[in-house]
Amino acid sequence: MTFFVVNRKIILKKYKLNEVLRVKLSTRSRYGLRALVFLAKHSNEAPISVRRISMSEDIPLRYLERIMRILSQKGFVRAEVGAEGGYLLSDSPENIKILDVIEVLEGKLSLVNCIDDPSKCERFKNCFTRPLWEEISGNIRNTLSKYTLADFVKEKEESLN
Repeated sequence: MTFFVVNRKIILKKYKLNEVLRVKLSTRSRYGLRALVFLAKHSNEAPISVRRISMSEDIPLRYLERIMRILSQKGFVRAEVGAEGGYLLSDSPENIKILDVIEVLEGKLSLVNCIDDPSKCERFKNCFTRPLWEEISGNIRNTLSKYTLADFVKEKEESLN
């Protein structure tokens, strides 16, 4: 089995059957990342309203409001209140790792529950496939930890030129 990233989607490919197993993230993570990249792209501006982010990124407003509350509580963004209020990144885009954002919105990433909590599987001590799941989960985490919001801002700017 091999692991690779294609168009920012994590793909696991089986050798013999040539089948593809897709590891999907929830819309909460995908929308949260899109909102943070938008804020990063506009980080030199005044606070940006959740409505503007919602319209620009085509994310349902109510859902985005819930996501932004989580990101605010976890310290990724800060909310400015008032008529000119909105959201700002709490740190520079270079310091916000994609892995950290996804794990705040999804929980710790692993393919199977027993990686983080052996009590979830009664076969834990006799599992021959556990090392495989550990390796794949580690590779996914390592890949996501290489990227920051700044990487996506640069990529977006380069694609517009």
